[in-house]
Amino acid sequence: MGYDGASCGTCATGYQDNDGDGVCLQDCATAGLSCGTGTCDDSGGAAACSCTPSQAGADCTLCDHGYQDNDGDGACTANCVTASLDCGANGVCSDVTGTAACACAAGYGGANCETCAAGFQDDDGDGTCAATCAEASWWDAAYLKRVALTYTNDTTDAVPAGTPIRVVFDHATQVAGGGGSLANGDDVRVVRYDAGTNTNTEVPRFAETWNDTHTEVVFALASELAPGATTTAYWLYWNNAAATAPTTVYAPPARARVPVSVADHSTLACERRTGSFLSIQLRQLAGSQNQYEIFANEHTEDSGSYAKLKVVDDDTTMAIVTKQYGDLGGHCCSPAIDGNTAETVTINATRFTVILETKEFTSTSRIFGCTGFSTNYPTQIGTTQRQYVMTTVPYRRADMCGL
Repeated sequence: MGYDGASCGTCATGYQDNDGDGVCLQDCATAGLSCGTGTCDDSGGAAACSCTPSQAGADCTLCDHGYQDNDGDGACTANCVTASLDCGANGVCSDVTGTAACACAAGYGGANCETCAAGFQDDDGDGTCAATCAEASWWDAAYLKRVALTYTNDTTDAVPAGTPIRVVFDHATQVAGGGGSLANGDDVRVVRYDAGTNTNTEVPRFAETWNDTHTEVVFALASELAPGATTTAYWLYWNNAAATAPTTVYAPPARARVPVSVADHSTLACERRTGSFLSIQLRQLAGSQNQYEIFANEHTEDSGSYAKLKVVDDDTTMAIVTKQYGDLGGHCCSPAIDGNTAETVTINATRFTVILETKEFTSTSRIFGCTGFSTNYPTQIGTTQRQYVMTTVPYRRADMCGL
């Protein structure tokens, strides 16, 4: 089969001997190969698929090394390694959609994340895109000054409604420096603007100290904020000489603070004693400003009991230390503890949240008997002191736009 002629010395129709080795094989017209986006080629003496540079496989249905078909449309395009995109410091390459492209961080846009996205600006030219100052109708003409507040959820989880939002306000300058604010802070109000209805609603706020260069105004987020989303709905108003105390004041989650000196080897601890014994402590090492010892202790027969410690940077809201210790039963956490264990960690943050928790496996999860805290707010944090904040809900920081 495949030969023709009186002495069978030639190839029959549909066959070829393009390599001249005397063997007649099917040509492309007869072989019936399916080569996808490639073509059939029999110039080498055997019909075979000739794939495009991005494809591979006997029938050209696979992507060659350095290419991908992540969207499943049959087209192989360069992956992130081959595309060699320069996404700068504000983005990363992603090819999950089937096309390699820069995925920009919140606030940035452009093919290489080199510009600010809609709603963001870099008016000072420092390379950082911040939210554009919002516009809103004026809430109350009696208040002569205001500033827009912006908060961006730069985490991978939604921030739920009710989350405490804090903004650091130089209230002392607004009192003494011609800002017209009252020293008792009665005229400082937080207002939420609804662009859809063009209405303003006062939001209860709280501040522990007024007339301070570092006054921290805290209020609750009204609605859930998706990952990467920014809200510019909130405004800070002041300068109303006739203002009286607000009728409603926000009560944020309890925060106990203690200034801890390097020299006094201070300890923050939580423990439970109910026949069994569980405790976890954070202790600053003597002579060190950023070295701390986590000390976990357990004497219990309750399998699954555990002790937890989490440290969250109060400015970035990012967890910088997360530790869990469980018993030898292995129901919860690692490493297991039976008796005492200690390890040293480094915490490079001036203000941070410390969450300490112990739990017995048969009990409801809760914080027990935490000690070492006081309600005194230190007015000055020197180079040999740290400020600790303990709360079950870390506060998120908003920024003032244009002040």
